[in-house]
Amino acid sequence: WASLGNILPLLAEAAPDEFLDAVEAALIDPDKSSFKVIFSKEESGIMGWNYMSGLLWALENLAWHSDYLVRVTLLLGELAAIDPGGNWANRPANSLATIFLPWFPQTCADIPKRRSAVEALLREQPAVGWKLLLSLLPTMHSTSMGSHKPVWRDFISSNWSERVTGPDYGQQVVAYADLAVGTTAANLPKLAELIERLPDLPNPAHLRVLEHLSSSAVLGLSESDRLPLWEALVDLVSKHRHFADAQWAMGTEIVTKIEETAKKLSPASPNLIHRRLFSNRDFNLYDEKHGQADYAEQERKLGLRRQTAVCEILDLYQIDGVLDFTRHVASPEKVGLALGCVAPESVDAVLFPQYLGTEEKPMAAFVAG
Repeated sequence: WASLGNILPLLAEAAPDEFLDAVEAALIDPDKSSFKVIFSKEESGIMGWNYMSGLLWALENLAWHSDYLVRVTLLLGELAAIDPGGNWANRPANSLATIFLPWFPQTCADIPKRRSAVEALLREQPAVGWKLLLSLLPTMHSTSMGSHKPVWRDFISSNWSERVTGPDYGQQVVAYADLAVGTTAANLPKLAELIERLPDLPNPAHLRVLEHLSSSAVLGLSESDRLPLWEALVDLVSKHRHFADAQWAMGTEIVTKIEETAKKLSPASPNLIHRRLFSNRDFNLYDEKHGQADYAEQERKLGLRRQTAVCEILDLYQIDGVLDFTRHVASPEKVGLALGCVAPESVDAVLFPQYLGTEEKPMAAFVAG
């Protein structure tokens, strides 16, 4: 496979079915596949080499034809699943994204066939399929040099155009967004990841995500399970309120709907609802719009909010509750700083003898604060 790399695209054109049969045979047992060895031989630097490029170009050649798109998609998915990653841009996952880009698709297959291929990949390689879906959703900036094109066979029809019509683009984006929403229905980590991409989703899919988040299936989850979803929604609202005047910011009506959904998922426990305040993302926690207040004032207000939160936990659960809370936040030192501003001196007498020399990292950061 490695030594024939330069001519693999021609061999694929010469006998597409036999070529795909050979690639499938080489992937029957992915863990023992020759491709794992070839991936490991990738060299970095100016004089380095990637011995998988020829195979990827060959598969990209065949993806232009509707008859081969599904097989090529599944093979690229299997290759992506065993790809350890590297410095070269020629990777199976990148080939997949290039083939299906809604604004610059590199296949002559019709839109229903493209969706069928992506659905097949989601069934066979869920992790790879999910990554592909996220790469196909709209973004502020996206570029593509296109995929490898066949030299001899007329896989690309004479009336094919690099330009995509508005309706075709919209149909593809809605299709992939719909698949993404369906994929997250029973997967909380993916749902939280999709929330971050809400601004990129077209309206039908956007509303479907919010409807799912407001459904009994999600609202019936425990507070701890709902917490990442609530935090993702609140962060999104805060970001777009903070930069409300930016061109990329969502409209007030949409942001309000997201905020209403977040309120439904909000935890009641102070131990959960205050965790977000003690993150490493102070900028996301500021109240005023960007440019309307100086950062020193914003920091002062945020510090007061943190002190109020720690006071509430201390009053409800005593110092043991604060320590438990500290072990679950991203920035334990900020809990210590807030506690140091509001706690009575008797707390020092409890904490310092026990934690000044501790090797437990969260507690060391906390007591330093």
